[in-house]
Amino acid sequence: MTILIKLAAWAGKPRASVIFVHGLGGHAYETWRSKPDDDSFWPLWLAQEVEGLAVYTLGYAAPPSNWLGTAMPLQDRARNLLERLFSESRLKDGPVTFVCHSLGGLLVKQIMLDLQLQKGSRPEAADLLERITQVVFLATPHTGSRHANWLDRLRFFAWPTSIARTLVANDPTLRAINVNYRGLAEERRDTLRHRIFYETQGTPIGVIVDEASADPGLPGFPPIPIDADHIKIAKPAGRTALQYLRTRDFLAEVPKPMEPATGYLSYPLPKIELEQPWNLIPKLIRIAALLLVCAIAYKGVQALITPIDGAKIEQKLDEQNAQLKAQSDLIRQLLAQSATKPLPGAERAIGEAVAAAGKGAAEGDERMKSALKLLQENKVAEAEQLFHAVAVDKEARAKQNRQEAASAYRNLGAIAGLRDPKRALEAYTKAMENDPEDLESLIWVASLELERGDVPKAETHFQQVLKLATSTNREWYIEWAKIGIGDVLVAQGNLPDALKAYRDGLAIRDRLAKSDPGHLGWQRDLSVSYDRIGDVLVAQGNLPEALKAYRDGLAIRDRLAKSDPGHLGWQRDLTVSYDRIGDVLVAQGNLPEALKAYRDDLAISERLAQSDPGHLGWQRDLSVSYDRIGDVLVAQGNLPEALKAYRDGLGISERLAQSDPGNAGWQRDLAVSYAKLGAIYRKNKDKTKALGMLQQGLAIMLRMTQLSPDNAQWKNDVVWFERQITELKH
Repeated sequence: MTILIKLAAWAGKPRASVIFVHGLGGHAYETWRSKPDDDSFWPLWLAQEVEGLAVYTLGYAAPPSNWLGTAMPLQDRARNLLERLFSESRLKDGPVTFVCHSLGGLLVKQIMLDLQLQKGSRPEAADLLERITQVVFLATPHTGSRHANWLDRLRFFAWPTSIARTLVANDPTLRAINVNYRGLAEERRDTLRHRIFYETQGTPIGVIVDEASADPGLPGFPPIPIDADHIKIAKPAGRTALQYLRTRDFLAEVPKPMEPATGYLSYPLPKIELEQPWNLIPKLIRIAALLLVCAIAYKGVQALITPIDGAKIEQKLDEQNAQLKAQSDLIRQLLAQSATKPLPGAERAIGEAVAAAGKGAAEGDERMKSALKLLQENKVAEAEQLFHAVAVDKEARAKQNRQEAASAYRNLGAIAGLRDPKRALEAYTKAMENDPEDLESLIWVASLELERGDVPKAETHFQQVLKLATSTNREWYIEWAKIGIGDVLVAQGNLPDALKAYRDGLAIRDRLAKSDPGHLGWQRDLSVSYDRIGDVLVAQGNLPEALKAYRDGLAIRDRLAKSDPGHLGWQRDLTVSYDRIGDVLVAQGNLPEALKAYRDDLAISERLAQSDPGHLGWQRDLSVSYDRIGDVLVAQGNLPEALKAYRDGLGISERLAQSDPGNAGWQRDLAVSYAKLGAIYRKNKDKTKALGMLQQGLAIMLRMTQLSPDNAQWKNDVVWFERQITELKH
């Protein structure tokens, strides 16, 4: 029995409908209150404090053990709850929010995945999915619970229900739900938001859902730790409790209706009697089985002191020999009935198939039992259908395993990318091989390939991301694909099309950032788009517009960096903006302001590089800062200080290039360092040193153009080095 009870509402159209969903062994009322009275029933607190809310609670049977009653499997219960929601006419208008405890969160995720599958065929599903805008997870075991493992290990005695068995740690069903829900959340990140809370205190048997399992890895705010155990996290001690305050504020973000809400009303709580069958016969059978186990255990102890029964062993061997003979006879029978000439190895292949059927039958697979019987009756076509069904099932499980492997390699890539882009590319490539349609892996592979100078491969993978993301309407990946394609077009020298791609990406990012100004990730993405557009405008000679784009990006990054001074990534973003602004100021002839911008960059880059000397990306940033300062000092005529800056940059560039000879970006950085020092020596009339530097730079660029002949920038670099060397020799 499933019930949906309306607890409170305001007159008129609801601002939002909030539905509380309890967990395993929970109750529509008792889960949410610490005392048997309405004063501690916090769903009513929310209705009172957030004007216009309509608040409901769902009740359903979810006993942890069959000794206490029966429970549907998770997917069936989710469909059951969904149909109950469809049948509630009062839920057909306005935004919907779910507040879920424990198992309730898993059910809500499955409900939303079901809605996504049905939206094309059921208008009511598409409508409800669109109106679900908020989900609150309280101690939800997104990847299972170690305590559920004990229920599973002791299942003969504990007799867990099917829904309880699903909660074991790393259960494939939970992994599939979590992975698919992440995709849904990413796809709807502009309309669907989450609040996540996790327990930090243990019950008498320990922490039920640890932090790792309580974090589903969704976009938005990080999970919030709560000073409570698994039960009390759903029972705030008062209206000042953190989980209550943050949930209340979260719900208050829903826009108010045009007309002010009036007439708050709470409804009497009806008595709930969830009918549970006695299950008398199954319980008696289970008790009898337990008694039998005890008897067998007793006999096992006796067997330890009883002589071995040789006759029984001989009988067992005879039975095994008979089975082998039956299999051999069946193989010969099937070969004799073959409609085609048997290929080499056919007897062995058929033998393996028959043995597999026998093994499956022995393990209780009814399809293999039937297939074996059909083969014995020469009904090969019917048996083939059963073998096909088994193969399809195993293929599906193998696909799930491949997705899990892809996830593991993505995790490896994320960690490797902190220090070594080469190892990150290797890991993301393995992830892509395991799951070719995984957009996250694809976009990382494309970005890292482009960074290494492999433009054709990068273009292929960015186009693949765009195609897949467009087919599934995943906007965040669409805009990143457009930015990546713009980067490829820049590398190919196609600036007009690159600018169009960047502006297409900017339009999407601007819309997302305006839809949620508090979403810091979207604000950061918007600043990246301004940088890319500025880069193309610089290349086209439109310096005023380029400077405006860079300063728009800097304004965003400055706000982000000030909001969290300890966020090293945002500090690094600031250096990028200072660099680009300095470059434009140099081109405009404003050397003092350019030098100031570069020194602002250097101050941050030095702090970052010193904080983690093994972070190769930050070392590279530092070398670029030295080079830019050297450029301005040369233009100002301060050659001694410029030479020092260039040498500082060269030392870093040489170490990076030696650490990864395949990194085209770092190889070109080294060539640029040689070029800058060559220019200084030339100004100082040191022709020998100047020529040596230029020849080393040319050698690097010639190697790179052999690897990627279509790279327009590298070909221009070769021409520049050759011209400088020719001028120096004459």
